Amino acid sequence: MRRAHGQSIPSSPRKSDSVELEERLRTYLGASGDPASLRARGPALAWLVAHAKSAEPRLRELLSPAAPAAPLLALDALVRIGSGASVPAIDALLREGNTEVSLAAARCLADHPSPRAVTALRKALRSNIGPAAISAVRVASLRLGASCIPALLVALESQDPDLRFHALRAVGLLGGISPARIQSLASKDPDKDVRRLARELSK
Repeated sequence: MRRAHGQSIPSSPRKSDSVELEERLRTYLGASGDPASLRARGPALAWLVAHAKSAEPRLRELLSPAAPAAPLLALDALVRIGSGASVPAIDALLREGNTEVSLAAARCLADHPSPRAVTALRKALRSNIGPAAISAVRVASLRLGASCIPALLVALESQDPDLRFHALRAVGLLGGISPARIQSLASKDPDKDVRRLARELSK
């Protein structure tokens, strides 16, 4: 209680931690396009990062492989928090989500500071199966650098033309493929897009 002029004035009640967490989440995730709302998003994110112990589990709950769109803001916050505990949930998005969700999860793992994120990316890269492998191939060079070249060369042997295309683009950017291999792909790969990309890389 505070006193003023001899009167007792009740102090403002303190919000419970759980109530404040939900309010900060709503502010961060629900910001509309108006300037005031967007300005409030930054402090809300800073609060969530500063209260990672309670915020990180709630953010993980927002990740659903069945979601039609990628939860980009939740993923960005989890990267900022950087806890290895979030990696399995992000990996589930990578492996089970649709193309958009899978790619967003892969990009999150590429930015995530935890060593567990590197392990998840390498595992998906080696799988050579479906959207998860394609997503991992598309971001592997960002996190793994030249160390992913052997896996990319293996991916070039995949039956999936999309996987071959993105593997060729990635390994070409890394300079990890011989001119002879590129020439062979330019003339012999069964997919026209792979052949076109190989011709572009051979110039």
